[in-house]
Amino acid sequence: MQINSYLAYVNRLSEAEAERVIKLYADAEKQILSLINSGLLNPYQVNALKDKLNEAQKILGYLNQGSKQWTEEMTSNMYGIGVKFATITAGIELSEKILASKFHLEAMNVLANNIYERFDEITGIVGRRINDIYRSISLESIKSNVAGFDTLRNAAKNIRENLASQGITGFVDKAGKQWDMTNYSDMVARTTSMDVFRQATANEYLRDGIDLVQFNTAVSSTTCEACKRWIGKIVSLTGKTLGYPILQEAIDDGMLHPRCIHSYHVVLPDEANLSVGGA
Repeated sequence: MQINSYLAYVNRLSEAEAERVIKLYADAEKQILSLINSGLLNPYQVNALKDKLNEAQKILGYLNQGSKQWTEEMTSNMYGIGVKFATITAGIELSEKILASKFHLEAMNVLANNIYERFDEITGIVGRRINDIYRSISLESIKSNVAGFDTLRNAAKNIRENLASQGITGFVDKAGKQWDMTNYSDMVARTTSMDVFRQATANEYLRDGIDLVQFNTAVSSTTCEACKRWIGKIVSLTGKTLGYPILQEAIDDGMLHPRCIHSYHVVLPDEANLSVGGA
């Protein structure tokens, strides 16, 4: 079996899955920004702005439904492919009974819930941002009336400029990187689809009593330094096999990072140049 060729196929499937939800978020972001900007063109009509923002909130509701459906479909698809990959490489006959086992069904449910929470987080942030825009404009409207001079138009202008430069979210992750809706959904979709595949592979290996796995050896011009350190290395999934680093050590060192295309497979007897991770 050509491991790298098969995993290239898996990466193409992951890409196709990701493109579906990325388009969903890109379209929603475009519609939401259009509604907000049109409402801010005449900030003196606060009620009209409120109507626009309510429409934007409805789009978020539809987006949540769409991302939930995508998450369930993607998890089922990529998990099934991961189990199939594990059985092929381990020389086990795949059956519907394996995929329908309580172990795998519960694992898929946990993975799907965790992924959906990541999408729900970003829509929650966008929803609060929309509410903040309305509160800000409402307060500026009152201030302008009381103070007798116009600050409302400048406030609306500043919000629109901020939206143009940062998108609707301005979401900052733990590493300090700023994301808009589309880019964040892109990262989550590409990362989680491969994560599901890898977790399914590991789960089936563990179910079959397999602990040692080897990272695939694919290298390209975009391969990062962390991946170069670990490709082709053998690691233990659980740490129970002494003399080998644990998979988590590779992850902590930067392997299997967001958008990473690499995975692992059972150590095959016909694989050349096998080496212990970290060696």
